[in-house]
Amino acid sequence: MNDAIESGLVKTPRVVIRDDGKLTKDYKSRLYHIYNDQEVKDDINRKAEEHEPLPDLVINAYYLLGKDWLETSEKWEKTGRNTPPVMITVTNRVETAARVKYSFDHKKIRIEELCVPEQTLHIDSKVLEMAESQEESLAVNDVFEESEQEEKPLRNLSKKELAEKLRQTVDTVGQVGKPGEQIQKVISVGMLSEGWDAKTVTHIMGLRAFS
Repeated sequence: MNDAIESGLVKTPRVVIRDDGKLTKDYKSRLYHIYNDQEVKDDINRKAEEHEPLPDLVINAYYLLGKDWLETSEKWEKTGRNTPPVMITVTNRVETAARVKYSFDHKKIRIEELCVPEQTLHIDSKVLEMAESQEESLAVNDVFEESEQEEKPLRNLSKKELAEKLRQTVDTVGQVGKPGEQIQKVISVGMLSEGWDAKTVTHIMGLRAFS
Protein backbone atom coordinates (compact mmCIF):
# COMPACT_ATOMS: atom_id res chain seq x y z
CA MET A 1 0.00 0.00 0.00
CA ASN A 2 2.83 2.40 0.86
CA ASP A 3 4.53 1.69 -2.47
CA ALA A 4 1.27 2.24 -4.33
CA ILE A 5 0.70 5.57 -2.54
CA GLU A 6 4.25 6.79 -3.22
CA SER A 7 3.92 5.81 -6.87
CA GLY A 8 0.70 7.77 -7.19
CA LEU A 9 -1.32 4.70 -8.15
CA VAL A 10 -3.80 5.20 -5.33
CA LYS A 11 -4.86 8.18 -3.25
CA THR A 12 -3.55 8.63 0.27
CA PRO A 13 -6.14 7.33 2.76
CA ARG A 14 -7.53 10.24 4.74
CA VAL A 15 -9.49 10.05 7.97
CA VAL A 16 -12.03 12.81 8.55
CA ILE A 17 -11.24 14.51 11.85
CA ARG A 18 -13.04 17.85 11.42
CA ASP A 19 -16.68 17.86 12.48
CA ASP A 20 -18.09 21.37 12.79
CA GLY A 21 -14.64 22.49 13.91
CA LYS A 22 -14.50 20.14 16.89
CA LEU A 23 -11.37 18.02 17.35
CA THR A 24 -10.63 15.35 19.89
CA LYS A 25 -8.61 16.43 22.90
CA ASP A 26 -5.69 14.13 22.02
CA TYR A 27 -5.50 15.32 18.43
CA LYS A 28 -5.69 18.98 19.47
CA SER A 29 -2.74 18.40 21.78
CA ARG A 30 -0.71 16.84 18.97
CA LEU A 31 -1.40 19.80 16.71
CA TYR A 32 -0.60 22.33 19.43
CA HIS A 33 2.77 20.68 20.08
CA ILE A 34 3.28 19.58 16.47
CA TYR A 35 7.00 20.41 16.36
CA ASN A 36 7.70 18.04 19.26
CA ASP A 37 5.38 15.27 18.07
CA GLN A 38 7.17 11.93 17.71
CA GLU A 39 5.90 11.56 14.14
CA VAL A 40 7.17 15.00 13.17
CA LYS A 41 10.27 16.10 15.08
CA ASP A 42 12.86 13.64 13.72
CA ASP A 43 11.47 13.92 10.20
CA ILE A 44 11.81 17.71 9.92
CA ASN A 45 15.14 17.83 11.76
CA ARG A 46 17.00 16.06 8.99
CA LYS A 47 18.41 17.04 5.64
CA ALA A 48 15.83 16.13 3.03
CA GLU A 49 15.11 16.84 -0.60
CA GLU A 50 12.26 19.25 -1.29
CA HIS A 51 10.15 16.56 -2.98
CA GLU A 52 10.19 14.27 0.07
CA PRO A 53 6.68 14.21 1.57
CA LEU A 54 5.94 15.95 4.84
CA PRO A 55 4.67 13.85 7.77
CA ASP A 56 0.96 13.03 7.58
CA LEU A 57 0.28 14.96 10.78
CA VAL A 58 1.74 18.11 9.20
CA ILE A 59 -0.27 17.61 6.00
CA ASN A 60 -3.46 17.17 8.03
CA ALA A 61 -2.61 20.19 10.17
CA TYR A 62 -2.19 22.32 7.05
CA TYR A 63 -5.50 21.03 5.74
CA LEU A 64 -7.34 22.02 8.92
CA LEU A 65 -5.56 25.37 9.14
CA GLY A 66 -6.18 25.91 5.43
CA LYS A 67 -9.90 25.24 5.80
CA ASP A 68 -10.07 27.87 8.51
CA TRP A 69 -7.99 30.26 6.37
CA LEU A 70 -10.43 29.69 3.50
CA GLU A 71 -13.38 30.65 5.68
CA THR A 72 -11.55 33.81 6.73
CA SER A 73 -10.70 34.62 3.10
CA GLU A 74 -14.34 34.30 2.05
CA LYS A 75 -15.44 36.59 4.90
CA TRP A 76 -12.82 39.17 3.91
CA GLU A 77 -13.98 39.11 0.28
CA LYS A 78 -17.60 39.66 1.33
CA THR A 79 -16.59 42.70 3.37
CA GLY A 80 -14.68 44.17 0.43
CA ARG A 81 -11.13 43.83 1.70
CA ASN A 82 -8.54 44.25 -1.06
CA THR A 83 -5.86 42.01 0.44
CA PRO A 84 -6.07 38.33 1.40
CA PRO A 85 -5.49 36.94 4.89
CA VAL A 86 -1.98 35.60 5.33
CA MET A 87 -0.84 32.22 6.63
CA ILE A 88 2.72 32.18 7.96
CA THR A 89 4.85 29.08 8.33
CA VAL A 90 7.97 29.40 10.46
CA THR A 91 10.21 26.38 10.00
CA ASN A 92 13.30 25.05 11.73
CA ARG A 93 15.58 24.72 8.69
CA VAL A 94 15.80 25.60 5.00
CA GLU A 95 15.16 22.01 3.90
CA THR A 96 11.83 21.97 5.75
CA ALA A 97 10.83 25.30 4.22
CA ALA A 98 11.61 23.95 0.75
CA ARG A 99 9.49 20.84 1.42
CA VAL A 100 6.56 23.01 2.56
CA LYS A 101 6.85 25.19 -0.56
CA TYR A 102 7.03 22.10 -2.78
CA SER A 103 3.98 20.56 -1.08
CA PHE A 104 1.86 23.66 -1.71
CA ASP A 105 3.16 24.24 -5.25
CA HIS A 106 2.34 20.62 -6.16
CA LYS A 107 -1.03 20.67 -4.36
CA LYS A 108 -0.13 18.04 -1.78
CA ILE A 109 -2.17 20.15 0.65
CA ARG A 110 -5.65 19.95 -0.80
CA ILE A 111 -6.71 23.56 -0.38
CA GLU A 112 -6.49 24.73 -3.99
CA GLU A 113 -6.92 28.42 -3.15
CA LEU A 114 -3.73 28.28 -1.04
CA CYS A 115 -1.69 26.46 -3.68
CA VAL A 116 -0.95 29.53 -5.80
CA PRO A 117 2.82 29.96 -6.30
CA GLU A 118 2.42 33.61 -7.35
CA GLN A 119 0.89 34.41 -3.96
CA THR A 120 3.45 32.49 -1.92
CA LEU A 121 6.51 34.18 -0.46
CA HIS A 122 9.36 31.78 0.39
CA ILE A 123 12.14 33.60 2.23
CA ASP A 124 15.16 32.15 3.97
CA SER A 125 18.93 32.52 3.85
CA LYS A 126 19.28 30.07 0.95
CA VAL A 127 16.61 31.79 -1.17
CA LEU A 128 18.15 35.20 -0.47
CA GLU A 129 21.62 33.91 -1.28
CA MET A 130 20.35 32.52 -4.60
CA ALA A 131 18.80 35.88 -5.50
CA GLU A 132 21.99 37.75 -4.61
CA SER A 133 24.22 35.33 -6.55
CA GLN A 134 22.26 35.32 -9.83
CA GLU A 135 23.88 36.57 -13.00
CA GLU A 136 23.19 40.19 -13.93
CA SER A 137 21.23 39.03 -16.99
CA LEU A 138 18.57 37.14 -15.06
CA ALA A 139 15.09 38.08 -16.28
CA VAL A 140 12.49 39.36 -13.84
CA ASN A 141 10.09 36.46 -14.50
CA ASP A 142 12.74 33.87 -13.63
CA VAL A 143 12.22 34.67 -9.95
CA PHE A 144 8.94 36.57 -9.80
CA GLU A 145 5.92 35.37 -11.71
CA GLU A 146 3.98 37.27 -14.33
CA SER A 147 1.88 39.51 -12.09
CA GLU A 148 3.47 42.71 -13.40
CA GLN A 149 4.37 41.70 -16.93
CA GLU A 150 1.12 42.75 -18.56
CA GLU A 151 1.65 46.33 -17.43
CA LYS A 152 5.43 46.62 -17.80
CA PRO A 153 7.80 45.36 -20.49
CA LEU A 154 10.13 42.54 -19.45
CA ARG A 155 13.56 43.71 -18.40
CA ASN A 156 16.54 42.17 -16.69
CA LEU A 157 17.21 42.66 -12.99
CA SER A 158 20.61 42.79 -11.38
CA LYS A 159 21.32 40.49 -8.46
CA LYS A 160 21.14 43.52 -6.15
CA GLU A 161 17.70 44.43 -7.53
CA LEU A 162 16.45 40.86 -7.15
CA ALA A 163 17.49 40.71 -3.51
CA GLU A 164 15.95 44.13 -2.89
CA LYS A 165 12.68 43.08 -4.55
CA LEU A 166 12.54 40.06 -2.27
CA ARG A 167 13.06 42.26 0.78
CA GLN A 168 10.46 44.76 -0.38
CA THR A 169 7.92 41.98 -0.85
CA VAL A 170 8.63 40.72 2.68
CA ASP A 171 8.33 44.22 4.15
CA THR A 172 5.05 45.07 2.39
CA VAL A 173 2.95 41.93 2.91
CA GLY A 174 -0.71 43.00 3.05
CA GLN A 175 -0.05 46.62 2.02
CA VAL A 176 -2.25 47.89 -0.83
CA GLY A 177 -0.33 49.00 -3.90
CA LYS A 178 2.95 47.48 -2.71
CA PRO A 179 4.84 44.36 -3.95
CA GLY A 180 3.52 42.20 -1.10
CA GLU A 181 -0.12 43.22 -1.49
CA GLN A 182 -1.52 39.89 -2.70
CA ILE A 183 0.77 37.54 -0.76
CA GLN A 184 -1.37 35.02 1.11
CA LYS A 185 1.24 32.57 2.34
CA VAL A 186 4.70 33.25 3.83
CA ILE A 187 7.20 30.43 4.39
CA SER A 188 10.27 31.48 6.36
CA VAL A 189 13.18 30.25 8.44
CA GLY A 190 13.73 32.95 11.02
CA MET A 191 14.09 35.62 8.31
CA LEU A 192 11.38 37.89 9.71
CA SER A 193 12.85 40.57 11.95
CA GLU A 194 11.43 41.33 15.37
CA GLY A 195 9.93 44.58 14.07
CA TRP A 196 8.23 42.94 11.09
CA ASP A 197 4.56 43.76 11.21
CA ALA A 198 2.02 42.38 8.72
CA LYS A 199 -1.47 43.27 9.92
CA THR A 200 -3.10 40.72 7.58
CA VAL A 201 -1.58 37.65 9.28
CA THR A 202 -4.38 35.43 10.55
CA HIS A 203 -2.89 31.91 10.72
CA ILE A 204 0.47 30.58 11.89
CA MET A 205 2.04 27.16 11.46
CA GLY A 206 5.03 26.70 13.78
CA LEU A 207 7.36 23.97 12.56
CA ARG A 208 10.11 24.92 14.97
CA ALA A 209 10.48 25.32 18.72
CA PHE A 210 8.43 28.15 20.22
CA SER A 211 8.09 29.41 23.76
